Amino acid sequence: MNSADLVLPTKAGDTELVARLEKQFGVPPEDKFSRVLVGDCVIVDPPPEVGAERWSKPDHHDPQIQAVRSLMKSWPVARNSVGRIVTQFAPIVPTTPMVDTARGSTSGHYIREDGNRLAYTTIYDALGCWEALLHELYHLRLWAMGIRLEDHDGEFLDHPLDDSELFISPIRKDKRRPMSACLHGWMAWIAICQADLNMLDYGEATSNVEDLSIRQMLKWNIPKVEEGLLTFEKHACWNEAGQPFAEKLYSWASDVIADGWYEVGLELRDEALLANRTWIETTEVPESPLHETE
Repeated sequence: MNSADLVLPTKAGDTELVARLEKQFGVPPEDKFSRVLVGDCVIVDPPPEVGAERWSKPDHHDPQIQAVRSLMKSWPVARNSVGRIVTQFAPIVPTTPMVDTARGSTSGHYIREDGNRLAYTTIYDALGCWEALLHELYHLRLWAMGIRLEDHDGEFLDHPLDDSELFISPIRKDKRRPMSACLHGWMAWIAICQADLNMLDYGEATSNVEDLSIRQMLKWNIPKVEEGLLTFEKHACWNEAGQPFAEKLYSWASDVIADGWYEVGLELRDEALLANRTWIETTEVPESPLHETE
């Protein structure tokens, strides 16, 4: 399969990625009895690793879960990808009360011993939950390609596996990271911005308040996607199999950036980019002679 087909969610690409995941981690046992979120992704209780002192399980019929399903309708192919690649979804709620206006999410993923690919996310904010599911989806998609946070198997990327090449991630600024980790963060943010753009277009699944929240998130996140595109075009090294993937990825990022500024307002671009650059410049990053994004 051409690696370009692995960038955006498609049935053919998902089938290839699921086969790769099952080869690495095994075929999960079939679950015919649990409630389904979407596709083959079933709703389960959170595993102990999540931390029972901080998070508890909601009712699997919680109306917020239905709200997440509604938002998923705005990007059907990504919804279907979640239903194929994420086999278990564990919704969580904080053990301490939160205000009704709380926004955002906490999330993570596990490959379980039985081969299940579990994503857990908070559900107090349906928008944040959908974005977090996409975040974890793209982690798993890259895992399937042999691209892990701290290393990779060399099929697509052509970067050394030691610490001789580290970069400032367009997303995480507390330390320099290998290119594989930068890719995980950047692709997740592109997908999140794409989802936000789709929700604005879809309209029916969102309220005016959520539309405003989405545009605020785009104003915050599009500069990260734009910085990431510059970082990858300048520093990323791809081997022959990875070249089509890179070309498709860069094209997708460019489209998301253009559409994002259209929704936010192109007149706000300089202000938003400056705010992002100021945040980068004032974030403490350990001294190193290695690469920085110019």
